Amino acid sequence: MSYFKGKTVIVTGGGRAVLSDGRCGSIGYGIATAFAKEGANLVITGRNMQKLLDAKEELERLYKRAYEESKLSLKKPWMLAANNLAVSYLERGHVDTTVLAPFIDITVHGSNVTRTFNDGIRQTSELINPAELVVNQLIMYLRDNNFRSASIMAKLLPD
Repeated sequence: MSYFKGKTVIVTGGGRAVLSDGRCGSIGYGIATAFAKEGANLVITGRNMQKLLDAKEELERLYKRAYEESKLSLKKPWMLAANNLAVSYLERGHVDTTVLAPFIDITVHGSNVTRTFNDGIRQTSELINPAELVVNQLIMYLRDNNFRSASIMAKLLPD
């Protein structure tokens, strides 16, 4: 686990700048992407709105790539990339209820439930129904006018 997982990091000067040779050149953007790779929730600020919007679009492309690559290599998407991609989709009004589905088990009642496995060699644990993902999936279902599935997500959350 990363030290920054679940923490919010504010990066000033986080707009994406493109140098004359086509490379990204903003130090703030580089710092923001490094924190994103470590699992931080990002707040990027800057003076140029277009550079900030470009950075947001680039981060969404990176989230999508990480999501797709993790599905291929790990047989299950990486949770952080999936949630960041879902949040990015929600911000622009796009609905895709398949992104977070692999992390939600409606047969487990509740959120933030830890499931432990012992294969005889080592013991591992897995977080089932992370609350943040359940909430984002609930919002996806609401935007899709799928109120039945949204109510199922709501029942997984604490009172």
